[in-house]
Amino acid sequence: MVLDIGRIKRKQKQSETKSRGGFFRCKEGRNVIRVFPFQHKVTKEDVKSGTFEKELLGKTVTEIDRQVTRFFREGGKPTFFRSESDPLYQEYAAAKKKGSKNARRLGPTSHYVMNIVDVENPEMGIVEFAAPKSVYHEIIGYVCDPDYGEDVLGCEGRDFIIEYDASAEGSDKYSVKIRPESKCEKLPESLEEKVKDMYDPEVEANLA
Repeated sequence: MVLDIGRIKRKQKQSETKSRGGFFRCKEGRNVIRVFPFQHKVTKEDVKSGTFEKELLGKTVTEIDRQVTRFFREGGKPTFFRSESDPLYQEYAAAKKKGSKNARRLGPTSHYVMNIVDVENPEMGIVEFAAPKSVYHEIIGYVCDPDYGEDVLGCEGRDFIIEYDASAEGSDKYSVKIRPESKCEKLPESLEEKVKDMYDPEVEANLA
């Protein structure tokens, strides 16, 4: 018996596909992504909500992510955390006060939504990745490091390798490292036109 290894690998890749409907989710083990910045013109609504400072009104800023804080309930769509008067927050606060074991699961969770390319599935193009805090901090650490800087972003940038261990606890679930430059391929410039402004109200509506 001779196995069609090529066919088996293709089926394996299909079963592991993480990017669905424009969203990316880490699979168990190794994940490789490229991060893309986006531009946003600061509006009066942005300033009023406290998202951006008044001095930036009318100016175009370059951003990497948008922080979103949401509630997750089994079988339901994520819901934005707006204030402590939200019914879902009240449910969480009551469970926490009682010392319930479920309190942590009911609480709001913060993620940092970025435009990325799943390097292992580039045909998906630009997709959204709601990065957990630990992953976000590692990526931003490279961007802020003068030895790397903004050059790690975009079509001519560097890949980030994310190792995901679902059995680990908390921030230990993820580890992030930057890929050697020699192994990072230049991606099509047309991808730059597909990045989303995460502060655009229409885009925001789909983040929940």
